[in-house]
Amino acid sequence: MTVCTIHANHLWCLHVRLRHCSQSRRRDLLNIPIHTSTRSIFSTMLCSVAAVCLVVPRCADAQEVSGTLPDTPLGQRTGELLNAFNSGSLDSIIGFVSDSFIPKTIEQRGGDRAVATYWAGVYRERGPLSFHSIEHRTLGQRTAEIVWLYGDVSRAWIGVILRLEGVAPYRVTGHSVLRWVRPLLKPEMEFPEAIGEYLDSYLTRMADADIFSGAVLLARDGKIVFEGAYGFENRSTNRTMSLDSRFKLASVTKMFTGVAIAQLAEAGKLKFDDKMSKYIPEYPKHIGKKVTIHQLLTHQSGIELDDYPRYNRDAAKGRSVDDLLQTQLKYIKRLNLGNYDDFEPLGSYDYTNEGIDLLGVIVERASKETWPKYIADHIFAKAGMENTGTDTVDGDPGLVTPYSSLSTLGTSAAERRAVDGKRNLNPRWERLVNCEGHVLVHGGTAYEQAVV
Repeated sequence: MTVCTIHANHLWCLHVRLRHCSQSRRRDLLNIPIHTSTRSIFSTMLCSVAAVCLVVPRCADAQEVSGTLPDTPLGQRTGELLNAFNSGSLDSIIGFVSDSFIPKTIEQRGGDRAVATYWAGVYRERGPLSFHSIEHRTLGQRTAEIVWLYGDVSRAWIGVILRLEGVAPYRVTGHSVLRWVRPLLKPEMEFPEAIGEYLDSYLTRMADADIFSGAVLLARDGKIVFEGAYGFENRSTNRTMSLDSRFKLASVTKMFTGVAIAQLAEAGKLKFDDKMSKYIPEYPKHIGKKVTIHQLLTHQSGIELDDYPRYNRDAAKGRSVDDLLQTQLKYIKRLNLGNYDDFEPLGSYDYTNEGIDLLGVIVERASKETWPKYIADHIFAKAGMENTGTDTVDGDPGLVTPYSSLSTLGTSAAERRAVDGKRNLNPRWERLVNCEGHVLVHGGTAYEQAVV
């Protein structure tokens, strides 16, 4: 029996910190506020927090789920990827990228080393992977072939979408990685008495394999069933992880921005169908007058810039919400879809950090408060989240980027009350922020995967 992550189930909540960060999320505005507490915070940026819902199903072990790659172009490219990936060698992955990707994609993503470094980061998070199956799934208006891979040590599922040329040699034109989701398998649920012993053994193996460092709390029916800390909080000082370690919540912070927008809508200070231009008139009018707050919240705006390296570099230097807005305005003609002149809202789901940046601007302008102050006063304080807050990366107070929301495991119950709206929204508006309504979130966002 193994413990598998599963998407959007209301069972138990496990808050963990993975030691290595995905570079594509290194500067998520408002997705990353940093805590102001005077308690010890690790001095180096070690990682984002992944907060995932856990179930204990009867899943097969890694060796039992390995399948046979099909004799197709996708199967061939997947095999080449796994061979390079499982070597753990950056040079091997660079070789795969150089040989298997089209030059245009390599250039757009910053070069073969940048692409390979992304995959090396996935390896550090998940360890070696085995092939499980290929699933045809409809994603919005598109049908994708998802290659499901399973961690030999981590036992974590990863879905990989490799987009290939239509003719030989079938090189890779693009790729996506789906984390914190799994194939459409129906596990048999049970709650073994030895779950604590199992988790301790599993997490110890993960830490020993240098795949995981973090603090874990498992609760059932409001009671703590298991808690433990593994690995290092700060490797440079050899400080080990503890249950009081504070975590950078990264994109999970999107839910706080979403709740803030819902509160302001409840207070009559904005409407979900308001156009963005009402609050950000300096944005190009042919974009701002088409995109609604609802589309920003549900990742359907089509405003995305993070394929352009210069935008990412400048955004990382921003020290305020307005700085990030100005960076968007500077590079707005570099939209990922290349459709600046004939822009239309996407109308379907495509995860974007830039939309959340713009929501942060709207929160400030609709509330007449800074984003950190609004979140602290109207969400953290109301929910009794005394160990969660915002600060700058260098310890100075103020509104800067990157941000991170940090918390201890002991405040997780208060966090659930906050994001569930129990203390922040009345029942009518609470229904709007849960995942079933898909108003503030869309399938695959941090909110669904980490909180519900």
